[in-house]
Amino acid sequence: MAILFKNNAASTLDYMYQAPGKDFVDIYVIDPTVFPTIAPDSNDYFYLTLVGDDTLEIVKVFAQITNVNTGKLSFRSYRAQEGTTAQDWPAGTRVEMRITAGALQSFFSTIATTEELGVSKLSTYQQAIEGTDNTTNMTPRRTVDAIHQFNTTIVETPVVTGTTSVRSGTTYPYTFTASVMGGFEDPIVAFYYVGNQTGEEAFIRVPVTTPTTTNATATGDVSFTGDVGDVIVVTTYAETASGNLSRYGTLNVNIIANNPPDISKLVHDVPTTASRYATSTVHFSGVTDADGDEVKYRIKNAKNCSFSKTNNIAANEAVTITWKVPAGYPVDAERAAFSGASTFTLEAYDFLGGASSKNFSTTVQYRWANDTKVTVTSGTSPHLTFTFAAPRPGEPSFIWPNVFVYDINYADGTLFKHGWLTKDETSNWTTGRSVTVDVPWNENLKIHTYWADNGEYDLDTLRVTCLQDVEFSTVVTFTAPVWTTEQGQTITDEGTFAIAWTQGTSSPAYTVTGHHCQTSTDPNFGSTINSVEKVSTSNTSTLTTAAWFEFGNPAIVNYVRLRNYWTDPSTNKKYYSAWSSPLLQVNGQTASLDAATILSPATNSILDPSVVIPTTIALGAVTGQTVDKMKISAYSGVNADPSSQQPVWTSGEVAYSSSYNIPANILQWNNIYKLFIDVHGTITGWARDTDGVVIRTIMHKYTGQPNQTYPVQGQTQIPVESAQTYTWTNAPRVGSNVPSYTRVVIYRKYDNAVVFTKETGIDATTCVIPANTLAHNTEYHCRIDNWFVEGGQLDAEDMTKFTSKTTGFVTSYPAVWQAYRSSTTYNVPYTGTYDVVAIGGGGSGGTGYSRFDSSNPPMFVTYTYSGAGGGSGGISRWQGTINAGTKLTCTIGAGGAAQTASSMAGIAGGSTSVTGGPVSVSAGGGGGGGKDGYGGLNAVGGTGGSGNLQNGGAGGKTIYCDPGRAGEGVNCSGGAGYPTSQCQGNSSVGDAPGGGACSAYGGYIAGGGGAGALGSLMEPAEWATPGWTNDSYTHPANAGAGQVGCVLIISTWAL
Repeated sequence: MAILFKNNAASTLDYMYQAPGKDFVDIYVIDPTVFPTIAPDSNDYFYLTLVGDDTLEIVKVFAQITNVNTGKLSFRSYRAQEGTTAQDWPAGTRVEMRITAGALQSFFSTIATTEELGVSKLSTYQQAIEGTDNTTNMTPRRTVDAIHQFNTTIVETPVVTGTTSVRSGTTYPYTFTASVMGGFEDPIVAFYYVGNQTGEEAFIRVPVTTPTTTNATATGDVSFTGDVGDVIVVTTYAETASGNLSRYGTLNVNIIANNPPDISKLVHDVPTTASRYATSTVHFSGVTDADGDEVKYRIKNAKNCSFSKTNNIAANEAVTITWKVPAGYPVDAERAAFSGASTFTLEAYDFLGGASSKNFSTTVQYRWANDTKVTVTSGTSPHLTFTFAAPRPGEPSFIWPNVFVYDINYADGTLFKHGWLTKDETSNWTTGRSVTVDVPWNENLKIHTYWADNGEYDLDTLRVTCLQDVEFSTVVTFTAPVWTTEQGQTITDEGTFAIAWTQGTSSPAYTVTGHHCQTSTDPNFGSTINSVEKVSTSNTSTLTTAAWFEFGNPAIVNYVRLRNYWTDPSTNKKYYSAWSSPLLQVNGQTASLDAATILSPATNSILDPSVVIPTTIALGAVTGQTVDKMKISAYSGVNADPSSQQPVWTSGEVAYSSSYNIPANILQWNNIYKLFIDVHGTITGWARDTDGVVIRTIMHKYTGQPNQTYPVQGQTQIPVESAQTYTWTNAPRVGSNVPSYTRVVIYRKYDNAVVFTKETGIDATTCVIPANTLAHNTEYHCRIDNWFVEGGQLDAEDMTKFTSKTTGFVTSYPAVWQAYRSSTTYNVPYTGTYDVVAIGGGGSGGTGYSRFDSSNPPMFVTYTYSGAGGGSGGISRWQGTINAGTKLTCTIGAGGAAQTASSMAGIAGGSTSVTGGPVSVSAGGGGGGGKDGYGGLNAVGGTGGSGNLQNGGAGGKTIYCDPGRAGEGVNCSGGAGYPTSQCQGNSSVGDAPGGGACSAYGGYIAGGGGAGALGSLMEPAEWATPGWTNDSYTHPANAGAGQVGCVLIISTWAL
């Protein structure tokens, strides 16, 4: 039994109900959930206060009952507690949980009885936990236990939250929460907790960070030790600022077994194959622990491999494995094991010692295969090239050898060259490679190759010999030089003698190192006069005659022979060709060469530099030798001197020929040059031309003709009645000083008579031809002339200075304008664009009458009834192109006939039409005028005829007591109405007649309407004005008649 509290609990009264004969009442409130809950059979209770104006009542709630009919919760209570009086409380009364005097007395009573305190005096701590002792005797565990007994009504029992299953040796955080009962401002400042109670452990104090009366919270760590199946009780109590303590709050925690990590879910990237000394970066993850412990990894039993880290490896942490060969693996490994296994054990473990493991085995390649094939691809060339395949295997993880080593040996085993290629130079050996090296000429050699980690002879490096040694031979052959110096020449013992030859060759081709020259008087060279080797790549040499030849005996013939030699770059050994053959014979005659001359172009020729300039050459006297070379040069100026000037152009040394073409665009325009020819003798050398030939180049020239852009060739319908601007582009030209005069000349084709000529200035491109300069429908030719301003001339024979271009064209047709007032046919004279216009015939005017009234003497009245004017014809137009010769049929609409009798409506005019070829157009006739117009019933004028361009005008109507109305005018003025009113005092009343309508196109009037007639006692005698008054065509005899329509045929092309 305990008194219950809840912070800030308040609601309002719904109603009260007291059963007959009962000493308690059921109180219903709007929100019962804000108040404490009384557990059934707990004997707990709480106090409520009903608050009114200056009055209150305290009730004791001892049970909570649910109404079976309404489902509402009620508080079953004893009324009028603590000296208050029971009252009638209306709905809406405030119901609150307040601290009452009775509640406080219960807290601080010194009579510790179950009935008054509702608490037990716990004799032991365990009994306090289990709540098994309800006696009044108390043997407290410690003083704090006794304090708990008397303060449980101040602070609510704390709640312990945290895990309820732990493993021995672990520590977990637990949260402690409690509140002070409502009405007390005594905040909770700390919690005390303990675990693994044996009865003697000290409580640990945890302060509340922010002391509060509501939901004060603190957290503490509890460590657990014990056996699987043990239950450890975590116990806590709260302390307020005033020293009030709460009851004990507890939580039972079970000790459970530790689960090792589950390695079956391991995720890893350990390779299944690798190669020696390679490294692999691996990761381990995926292993789970049923207890939620963090899983770490460690390496055990590593064989033929090493690790960058072997313990405390986190999930997905990068670990580097280095793969190794077994201890004692040989250096020369082609006969050793190709591969083997590297093994290790991976163990996954948690912090409590739980562990599971997995064994790994990776096949590691220890060496490269010894089946690499070497192939010589250069044949017998000393420029040796051989290829080799990549070592096997070639997987990406394979550690390639660092070097490919080759030894080139002579046939006797002597080493010529030891060399190697490194991996970096050959893109990691992923494909076959080649080696190129110069080896000795004309030798038998052998290539020994192997893979290694070091190119030097290092006994500690791994080596694997390739498949087999390769034997090969080098072959270099030589040919003798050939003389180009002329045989049988005569020399003297003073001076020198020049020799020349074509160098010998080698196969493969190598550059000659030098030559060996000998002279002798014996053709078999049993003895020699002189013998010299010279390092030189030249194919010429000069011999001092006194040192190389014998003189004094006319019968002696001197001979010269020559051979080339080459040096093997790999050994510096010389190799000689055979001696030259035949032998060069030198006799006793002196060689000479006279200067050559240029035959063409002739002196002072005027030449075009934009084209090739051919030259012909004549040699001077040639003695004892041949002419092998020549050189043509051009110098600037009439008095050019090669000894003191540089040429503006030279051919350079070229083989001698009797002709030579100076290339186009080498010489400048408008210049003077002097050409010289030098020739070269095989013995005497160069003979210089000192005379030369003077030539001149033209200043400029035309390379085409002007081109007229308007009118163009064959163009027709060129207007003549308006000024025309003719345009052209001037002729293309090259050279210097190229501005050109221009001129336009126009002449008739049939008689070549010039009708227009004008010089238009320098480089002009337009010319205005005045209006009416040319005739219609005539073919003309227009010539555009160009000639150079400077150095040019009006001479059609010299097309380099004058050029022209003629363009033919035809002028426009003359204008066509035809008007027809009677039906006919018309043949179209020219193909072109036309307007074809039809105007319908005009309607005639209406008539009226007069009536004399003498029925009321002495008043006599004349009544006048008049006619309205006729409408004019409609206007229609067709526009387009009509071919010459097209026949057009023109049907002219007649005018409405005049009415001569009284009281007659006018007659409509006829329709006008044109048909033929593409033309089809028609216009309606005007309507006839109304009759007998009087007063409010005016006679209406005839309607205008229909037209696709414009409808015709309406005739003028009659008007009462006013002049008649004029007819409408379409592009012209309609006829005036009758000018005099027909109302004169009381003796005469009536309408005046209306005028006829008018139609016109382009100022041409046709199809006018007839005038309306004035009524009279006899017959129509007077008329208004007809619409055709201003028509130039013959007028009808009667003013009331309508005028005929018309057809207009008008050309629209530019004239």
